[in-house]
Amino acid sequence: MPLQTTGAGTLRAVDHLCVASVALTYVICVIWAFVDGNTQAWGLVIVPGLGFVLLSWVRARINAPRPYELAAVNPLLDSSTHGKSFPSRHVGSGALIGSSLVYIHPLLGIGVLLITLVLAIVRVTGRVHFVRDVVAGYVAGVAFGFLGMFLFTLVIS
Repeated sequence: MPLQTTGAGTLRAVDHLCVASVALTYVICVIWAFVDGNTQAWGLVIVPGLGFVLLSWVRARINAPRPYELAAVNPLLDSSTHGKSFPSRHVGSGALIGSSLVYIHPLLGIGVLLITLVLAIVRVTGRVHFVRDVVAGYVAGVAFGFLGMFLFTLVIS
């Protein structure tokens, strides 16, 4: 098997593993928070939900082209989307979830934030985002997640 094909397969596997890990951790933590009667459980739903909608809206308005649209390169990850590169919604969502989880379970939240950093590297290496896209997604996700959960905590206390 050619090296490029093997590398692309590994990148796709890591991409899928990161996304699945974040999603599974999030779902389990939301369910656990509700079952446990945690007062911040609704914050885990509302804050990332609002952040995702806002991130999607900004991304659609900016509609920045992707690396494979501007250069003669093939993406190494599965992507046929045109535009909507900035900010990265995968990375922004992971950062939103991780920073929100920090309020309920700090260790899991930090773990999700670290997995999201790996995802950011994979998305750039896989030629579906520029560095600016993943940095903006990460910073926006962390800022909105922390601020949103802080405000949610103030409102419910």
